[in-house]
Amino acid sequence: MLEQALDPQRQEKAREYARATRQLILVDLILGAVFLLTIWLSGISSGLSNLLSFPYTVKVALYFLVLMMSYGILSAPLGYYRDFVLPHRYGLSHQSWQSWMVDKAKESILGL
Repeated sequence: MLEQALDPQRQEKAREYARATRQLILVDLILGAVFLLTIWLSGISSGLSNLLSFPYTVKVALYFLVLMMSYGILSAPLGYYRDFVLPHRYGLSHQSWQSWMVDKAKESILGL
């Protein structure tokens, strides 16, 4: 009885949205793996580690910060599309761009 009450068009839009979201998550995972492998195999990782001449704990924190900021910059367009454009396209969000950017800044700070 519940299935008859559900709108088939809305169900199809929900499937499309879920499919697009899964594909973007997969692209993000692949991008992250390629980024880390590139950093590791190119020697950038050891070069950055040797460049930072601080006590070990500070060196690790700075290394992590540089790594996370670099990946954040690299994946920003994908995140923008996944978290802002796609929900607006499917009518799931009416949040302004400025408000979204403030939320992303808060998310980044809390993530670190």
